[in-house]
Amino acid sequence: SEFRIVEVGWVTWAWLGGLTTNGSFVRTMREDVRPGSITTSDEKRMSFDVARVFKLPKKWNTRGGLRTQASYASDDAVSVVGGATSGAGLTGTTSTAVGATSVLTDNGRRAFNFSANTDLSELYSLTFNGSHGITFDRNYNRRLTNSTVSVMFQWKFFAGELR
Repeated sequence: SEFRIVEVGWVTWAWLGGLTTNGSFVRTMREDVRPGSITTSDEKRMSFDVARVFKLPKKWNTRGGLRTQASYASDDAVSVVGGATSGAGLTGTTSTAVGATSVLTDNGRRAFNFSANTDLSELYSLTFNGSHGITFDRNYNRRLTNSTVSVMFQWKFFAGELR
């Protein structure tokens, strides 16, 4: 059994007026050898996001800027099994012949998210969220798409001291 991981970690820096970016890529490859079969799997995960605070016009009288963030993520997984026959040769070495292969899994997901929020005043805040996701299974030819949009208005109130 062999297990290898290739990974590039998060990279973060601020530039262009406070633009912040993050990214990640992880790949996991695995090979499991069992009597009569070899199973190989390959998983890839990637994500990327960008965030920035925008200044709003002074006449809007907001308490801060417009905080925005956009992100993308993807996951892919493939697993294949194949028949194997092993036998010791005359020199004591093992020879392996791989037979027909069969795909066990071939699926994944893609997701895009966007959010923006601001404090309109000390008592009010406004948030916008949007997301679009795709989940797929190539083995069974299935695909599910989901989109969501939400707008939230938050009102904070204070009634005074409790006696």
